[in-house]
Amino acid sequence: MPTPYNKAGPPDIAKSTSIVTIIVKEQKHIVHKELICFYSPFFDKAFNGAFIEGSTQEIKLEEVELELFGIFVNFIYTQSLRKTDENGKEVYMTLVDVVSLWGLAEQWLCKRLQDKIILEIGALPLANTTVAKNKNDLISASRAAFRHDKDKVLQDAIVSKVVNTAGTYPEELESWTNLYPMSMLQQLFKKQRSFYDAKISTMQMTIHDLHTELDEITGSDYDW
Repeated sequence: MPTPYNKAGPPDIAKSTSIVTIIVKEQKHIVHKELICFYSPFFDKAFNGAFIEGSTQEIKLEEVELELFGIFVNFIYTQSLRKTDENGKEVYMTLVDVVSLWGLAEQWLCKRLQDKIILEIGALPLANTTVAKNKNDLISASRAAFRHDKDKVLQDAIVSKVVNTAGTYPEELESWTNLYPMSMLQQLFKKQRSFYDAKISTMQMTIHDLHTELDEITGSDYDW
């Protein structure tokens, strides 16, 4: 579950003079200390605590992917999620990217980033026009999200994404059922039923409104 956070605004980096060094895949990244500590209690404890990082103001992250760390740094400076290539050009962010980023946000106790990720999952367009590539993205992201039972908020967002995507190619999506994690299927079927029940209810209301309008125009009161 996301951790609570201070609702005060981020520090003004124009007034910040303290910087820290974060090494990812042998590459050094310089960031404002107050900013990264504001967004992440993990880094706050590392750089302001009694650990060696507190003395050196440097930390090495062995298992973090460069692309994901780049998205994280961009987020703490801009509050947006952007993925760029080695030339700084923005590229498409997949569902797998977003779910992987959630793992970092959870590890670093970055609640604001987790909130942003949940919003991003709902708004994220499909990665490609080909069914095969979207299939791989949806299934891989689902498996990653359901790897740990405690990520209920993330899991619910992924299930909703899969159900909402069903309208794009429902026949293909139905044939993928056996590829989703078993722990996801019950939630998926429940959410899918609610999704279509809501659509049917909306259609019934629309039909009723049309009949009412026709009655008013014709002055009739038919038993539709």
